Amino acid sequence: WIWEIATGALEQCISGKIAIDIFTAAASLYCSDNSSLIKPTFRQPITAIAPLPDSSSDGPAYQVLVLNVKYMINEIYQVLAPRGSTMDDSDSVVQLTGEISKAKLKRASTKTSSYKAFAYLLPWAETEGLVDLLNEELFLQPPNPAISHGLIGASSRISMILPTTGAPSRWTTSETATALHGLSAAAFSKALLSLGVSPLCCSMCLSHLCALIPEDVPGYVSPSVTFLARYWQDQMDDVVQAARVIFITAIDRYSLQVRQDLASGWAKLLAASGDSDSHRTSSSLLILVLGILGSERPESLTDDIKKQVTKSILLLLKADNSFKLRVAAVEILGKGFLSWAPHLDDLASLVQRLFKFSIVTESPLSIASHHTLMIIGAHSPSVFLRTITGQRVGLASGGSSSTGDLDPEEHALALETITALVKKSPVPMIPTLPLLI
Repeated sequence: WIWEIATGALEQCISGKIAIDIFTAAASLYCSDNSSLIKPTFRQPITAIAPLPDSSSDGPAYQVLVLNVKYMINEIYQVLAPRGSTMDDSDSVVQLTGEISKAKLKRASTKTSSYKAFAYLLPWAETEGLVDLLNEELFLQPPNPAISHGLIGASSRISMILPTTGAPSRWTTSETATALHGLSAAAFSKALLSLGVSPLCCSMCLSHLCALIPEDVPGYVSPSVTFLARYWQDQMDDVVQAARVIFITAIDRYSLQVRQDLASGWAKLLAASGDSDSHRTSSSLLILVLGILGSERPESLTDDIKKQVTKSILLLLKADNSFKLRVAAVEILGKGFLSWAPHLDDLASLVQRLFKFSIVTESPLSIASHHTLMIIGAHSPSVFLRTITGQRVGLASGGSSSTGDLDPEEHALALETITALVKKSPVPMIPTLPLLI
């Protein structure tokens, strides 16, 4: 089938040797005119694209529906978030009633569109046990007509997964396709709790996505853990929780030997990565994947790989890395501290840096740093106390330190940190009480 991409008109249908020759030369069959690219408006929840037909055709050959899941989730919370009234006493009852009516209509519209969008994300062919529940609670039915899924690349070109007979294509095509569809459906199902969907319905959806589909779909392709690692830290909690559940479920499906082999391969790729921007992005994802694996399943990494990962994670704490990467690195350092501790050459410097992060502002980085400090303090209370009380941490010096007394503000913050550690882990602190006094 040969389609005119600009208009969507079907040109002709060919087969046999001519079709084989076309596929053989397909590398040169691309459109270099940027004006012909399909460029949907990504910064909105749902975008519909229907190429205009030419005069010789009856209608468009296809219609594309682009779902931006993060924007859809954000819209759910924005519409449902309680907002205080800004009207003063002079506003009329009619105005107030009108505003309430508009808000109710907006909520109802968002609820309806969210349910319809969820129908496009659900794997209907693999959720036979869910069909009745979804129909009863959400009044959902499989999309009609049937849809084909696809991916949008960095160049804004759409790659469609054509419908096939047999196995469901979106779970058997590629690691990225599996990860994208699983993450989208799982995160969206969690957001639907805010619309009044029962926890039972959401939990059953998650069970199918994370456990039943990998077991029941023939030729299932495991999700890309590097893709999921991108969302280990994110502004949306629903996305973070879904990414972590799918990540852990994916690696737990592998045997210990397979995990060790994968870790060895990733470590070699990390060691061979360069310093260019593209290589830095790839190496950062590899560090996160290995760090998560070492934190969640430490037996999967050898001591040499743990040493390599420890040094790499410390590099992610530098200010020239993205904020999200630094938050993820701090969290991984705390969660897998027992794995990284033997390979930390200067634990005091790490404690000092984390303390600086924790006292700057109330942010995900400060919260993660405080949590990691509590873990380090419980395992190494002496180093923790000597560093917190004996080093001067400059609030505006970018992390430089010198021996000396703390200024009043730093002293108060240090005491608060020590108090929090004593409350959280009092027993390990007993031998260090003389230091504290």
